[in-house]
Amino acid sequence: MVTACGIGEIMASAEVYIHVTDTIVEAALCYDGGLWQLVRQSMPNPGPNDIGAIYKTKVIKRLSPLHAICDLQGRTGFLEASAKSAPEGAWILAQIRRQAFDGKDPTLTTDIYLRNRYLVCQPNADNIIVPPGMEKSFSASVEALKNMGWNGEVNPQARYADASILLETARLQQKEWLDLQTSYEQQNHAGLLRSGGTDLNRFFQTLDKIDKVYVDQGIYFKELESEFVLMPDLKNKLSMYKGDNIFLEHDILDAWHQACETNIHLPNGVRLRFDITSTLTAIDVDSSGSLMDAAEINRSITAELARLIALKNIGGLIVIDFLKMKQNSDRLMIQQKLESDMALDPLRPRVLGFTKAGLCEITRPRRGQMLSIENNG
Repeated sequence: MVTACGIGEIMASAEVYIHVTDTIVEAALCYDGGLWQLVRQSMPNPGPNDIGAIYKTKVIKRLSPLHAICDLQGRTGFLEASAKSAPEGAWILAQIRRQAFDGKDPTLTTDIYLRNRYLVCQPNADNIIVPPGMEKSFSASVEALKNMGWNGEVNPQARYADASILLETARLQQKEWLDLQTSYEQQNHAGLLRSGGTDLNRFFQTLDKIDKVYVDQGIYFKELESEFVLMPDLKNKLSMYKGDNIFLEHDILDAWHQACETNIHLPNGVRLRFDITSTLTAIDVDSSGSLMDAAEINRSITAELARLIALKNIGGLIVIDFLKMKQNSDRLMIQQKLESDMALDPLRPRVLGFTKAGLCEITRPRRGQMLSIENNG
């Protein structure tokens, strides 16, 4: 049973529920019974004009040493900041970096990448980049990757994978790269060689530790097995759901609709008000005359604030007006608790701290639309 307002400590047990109909696929990320993220995908398979799609293309017109117009099977793409200055008429391997938008062509790059939840293979690179703080623990894995001739970036999520998974992932990426090169040589026209990842694929790439993935439709279960080829650890966690509608039976949509409200009333009597503008999101905490200590109330709601910010997909600057606390030690305690609770957010928000006016500031990357906007649409 998914809870709409999970007050208190949130455990790190992570489950993903996937509901499938004829027209839509929906995935819900739940931590210890609390709904944290919801992803909707209208079409299970992405179209060819998708971020990450790889093409064999011909340079039609050179605009500058680093920019060109390319043929994408009857339409054009804009090659930007390419390290390879191919002449007009040359065939190249290019990847869509930015989708077509507002009448503009999709943006292409020749710096190919093959992205996975743990590793980003960059065949044209000549080094391996490891996130700060992970260098020592991953030194042996990095050495093994170097010995394989693998180059690219290690994602922060790799800290949840063991060395065997990383090496298997790297091996599969290298095989995919060789297959792409073979397809490039065999194809005698401009066209798609590899589709970009689906919305769900990108969803799984941003997550950290996942304990179980449930799917309530058999055909899509098989599609996910295929998608998880480059995420081998997830294959063992994929299960068919025994019921009919996993969202209905776990109250996913009820929790989602409640989270879309501007005013959210928590079981302990606290009200949270979300005011969203183009520059920032303000969250007001109101205890409705509770006699409890302000610091105690604030501490009791940080987990729910972290969950709602992630579920609403709020990006940019976030300002929280907590109940007033007299002691600096209380504000520091709330900041540390909020940082701990927000560690579950796949987008890695940053808690900047309290201002002199007593407001807590947070920044969170903008990725897609807010949940309430999608809901109203």
